[in-house]
Amino acid sequence: MTKKVNGIWILISFVYLNLKNFRYNPFFYTSMSGISGIYILDKKGKVLVQRKYRSDIPVSTYDIFNKAMKKVDEVTMKPIFTEKGLTFMFTRYSNITFMAVTKRNSNATMVFTFLYKLIEIFKEYFNEIDDDSIKDNFVIIYELLDEMMDNGYPQTTEFKILNQFIKSESHQADSKEEN
Repeated sequence: MTKKVNGIWILISFVYLNLKNFRYNPFFYTSMSGISGIYILDKKGKVLVQRKYRSDIPVSTYDIFNKAMKKVDEVTMKPIFTEKGLTFMFTRYSNITFMAVTKRNSNATMVFTFLYKLIEIFKEYFNEIDDDSIKDNFVIIYELLDEMMDNGYPQTTEFKILNQFIKSESHQADSKEEN
């Protein structure tokens, strides 16, 4: 009986001390984290849309990304890289770059799944994804980003559910179907 009570007391003490001193716990800062920001860039690297979920990334994040991209060519380009303490993960779709950035340890699979799902949702809403559709629908894009992600973690990513929450009219591109 005393061993069980002592074991519980030790566990409670351990939890209390870790919660009390969580700021000084190095594991707290290196644990898995979500996305710090999402950027949508045009083919020249100009920001079309940006949404920050945390304040741990600098204002010049896209400049760091663009400078790093100029150093490599299409063959040596990697979809994940670290520059100046920031981890960049990106994908391209029809001359638009969808980039996620984090300063902490994020799950790369989660990030890329979210980026591809974001592209899929944009295609559902706008038919085409290009500079003009992004610029014409930036209000809906911000609404989508707010609904789809909470504090850097993906939440709702299904079109049917998002369509119930976001009632704004989107400017859809004319579909180019061949008969």
